[in-house]
Amino acid sequence: MASSVLTPVTVIGGFLGAGKTTLLNALISGGLSGGTDRRLGVLVNDFGAINIDAELVLGVDGDMVSLGGGCICCSIREDLASSIVAMLSRDDAPDHLVIEASGVSDPAAVARAIGGPSLQGLVSLDGVVVVVDAEAHLAAGFRQRVVIGGQLKAADIVVLSKADLLDAEQLRTVEAKIRKTVPRARVVASRHGDVPAALVLGFGSGVVPQPGNLPVTVHHAGGDVPEPDHAAAFTTWSYTTDVPLSPKRLKRVINALPPSVFRVKGVVQVAREQVRKAVLHVVGRRAELELGAPWGDMTPQSRLVFIGAPGSVDPVSLTDMLRGCEAPDGEETGGVMRWFRDLF
Repeated sequence: MASSVLTPVTVIGGFLGAGKTTLLNALISGGLSGGTDRRLGVLVNDFGAINIDAELVLGVDGDMVSLGGGCICCSIREDLASSIVAMLSRDDAPDHLVIEASGVSDPAAVARAIGGPSLQGLVSLDGVVVVVDAEAHLAAGFRQRVVIGGQLKAADIVVLSKADLLDAEQLRTVEAKIRKTVPRARVVASRHGDVPAALVLGFGSGVVPQPGNLPVTVHHAGGDVPEPDHAAAFTTWSYTTDVPLSPKRLKRVINALPPSVFRVKGVVQVAREQVRKAVLHVVGRRAELELGAPWGDMTPQSRLVFIGAPGSVDPVSLTDMLRGCEAPDGEETGGVMRWFRDLF
């Protein structure tokens, strides 16, 4: 089953009752703002907790349920690896897998399993999303704090659920607690799982989306926090250049991005590499740059897209930083590199 195109996997973790299933239900029902046209495969520990409208069910095959829109749901009855292999062996295999970790488990362990030998050549880790109940986090007991703290350390993106139940000061307090555990955490406030698919699942099947605003509904109720312009709750910004880029300098730029930048993706024309394109993938604190397919008939060109909170990107400053990565004469001490910040 090994393929040159690996199926991306998103791991969703969080303590009991944090809102993981709410996020999954929104995803399955197409309720996620800026929804996806990819076929999704959803693996859960407790299949009965997923709210699936009977009218959406197209067929049942053992532990798997096929839904309209190409989504496949199943429970993890044996080990995780065998469940993934079974799902990817189907004729209607999904384009993206979403795994819900149990409420007391460590999502880092699930993420490690994705890179295990039994799944090599099949899947790649897209990111780890940890859901935190914003209201309950303020009053969490010792055991909850220990479990949640361990889960947060694996998070690429933290989703604060039920944020509408807090006032502005309470929300700032929760975010401060999370950043104390994970200093460079990417924190997104939400209610009812209304997080844009581009944050949870990445940019989609295309390498680079069109820049612009992402429609999303995110509310902060109470206090002096105004209701935001939904169309501007998240924004994207793009950069294109025909000049080769230095991977070492690009790494420094990526590492310097503020926590309010959630994702970056694109193709890169790197210095001293004439044949193959490099693929950049950044989600939260996770960053990878590695060689991909040959350019073929395409004209080599770097195209990057950034997604973040409003005001998270200073176009002038970031443009200057990226222009500083340009290596028009191919000067570079070393070839294409791959960097990966190990969270485990």
